[in-house]
Amino acid sequence: MFGTYFYNETIKRCVSVFGTMFNNIQYKKVKSDGTVLTSPIVPLSYGPKQKFLDRIAEEANLSDRNRSAISLPRMAFELTGFEYDTQRQQNKLIRSIKSSGESDGKRGFQYAPAPYNLNFTLSILTKNMNDALQIVEQILPYFQPEYTVTMKMVDDMSDNRDVPIVLNGVNFTDDYEGSFEDRRIIEYTLDFTMKTYFFGPIYTGNIIKAVQERTFIGDGNDAFTTTQISGAGLVKEVKHYEPAFAEQANAVSNSSTVTFASAINAKISVGDRVFGTGNSTEPTISSIASNKLSMVLGQNITISADTKLKFVGSVDPSDSFVIAEDVTFFDDGAIDIYAEGNTTDYQINVTNSGSGNRYTYNGTQQFTFSFVRGATYRFFQEDSSNASHPLRLSTTSNGTHGGGAEYTTGVSYNGTPGQSDAWTEITVASDAPNQLYYYCKNHSGMGGVINITG
Repeated sequence: MFGTYFYNETIKRCVSVFGTMFNNIQYKKVKSDGTVLTSPIVPLSYGPKQKFLDRIAEEANLSDRNRSAISLPRMAFELTGFEYDTQRQQNKLIRSIKSSGESDGKRGFQYAPAPYNLNFTLSILTKNMNDALQIVEQILPYFQPEYTVTMKMVDDMSDNRDVPIVLNGVNFTDDYEGSFEDRRIIEYTLDFTMKTYFFGPIYTGNIIKAVQERTFIGDGNDAFTTTQISGAGLVKEVKHYEPAFAEQANAVSNSSTVTFASAINAKISVGDRVFGTGNSTEPTISSIASNKLSMVLGQNITISADTKLKFVGSVDPSDSFVIAEDVTFFDDGAIDIYAEGNTTDYQINVTNSGSGNRYTYNGTQQFTFSFVRGATYRFFQEDSSNASHPLRLSTTSNGTHGGGAEYTTGVSYNGTPGQSDAWTEITVASDAPNQLYYYCKNHSGMGGVINITG
């Protein structure tokens, strides 16, 4: 099930760090006049204290002069167990990112480590009380109740962690019973907990160096209506941060052919959406030259030299650095909370139910729209049914067919109705009337009402 080999030497590092803290402790033999006779370093070994106690018990008589007794004082430490620490648990999807070794275009990362407590025991064995007290008092002041060390957890990562080592308690025994030939053993036992982490394997992923943010409110290009907001109070906004390849293009003047000074990334492919052209809708790639120095887009564009274009669609969507944010939140019913500063799009077509042609939105003929001052709205007339039915605005019902005039404040047009990228757009002015009317420039009776608030 697991199958990916890795070995970060975590336990080995922890044992080494723990032992190193106590490898330079001294004790002194002092005469009554204060003269220091010796000040040796206390020997330190990894292993259970019982091993040393058993050897002392088995070799109590060393009069054959061929073997020497174990010298005291000495210290022994050992790792006695592990336990998972739920108090330090983190989100398992948090990542630590490697900061070096990116020349191959990839970056290493690890998921959040598992927090574990390692239990250690330090045993101090002496044959007189003064030696024991000297050793113990050189240790206790540093633990209040923990002493923190900084450890490099994994060699190939830049993550250094502060690891607390907690002193849980001190136990004391004095084995003085027995005959005069028996050796006296004074023992202090210190119990510690090291709060460390176990890391998993290092994964690699492609480095995303460019990203294109796109925001969708509502369903596709259709925004929520006032009725929908008032009824449900629920607005869904999806922000998708898509990885993109960025390339600098040469100047283009109203042409669909784009050239580049150097070959573009080989992963850019036909069908990718192109951002940064300045067009109202992003064109897609129709073809790419074999030498990767030029391409043909689905629309004409005009850009200056060295314009950075971003190509979205060819980066592997399973790449570990792709981020998608899906946010659902409640709205108080005021459309301007989310509509202001955004362009709200409506797809318009023309239908005839027997009483003549009518502009239709979302299945409803002569739909009543609700706009907010300061916001921008766009009526798309790309459907072929819009041919010869250019949409216009007026302060009079039925527009020029009803004796009124065309309303042009903040209004712009693009394309030919019935063809791609044809639309009428209005940015509602702060002094716009409370009601406008949309109508067909060529035919009477096709339009409806636009209510304006805010």
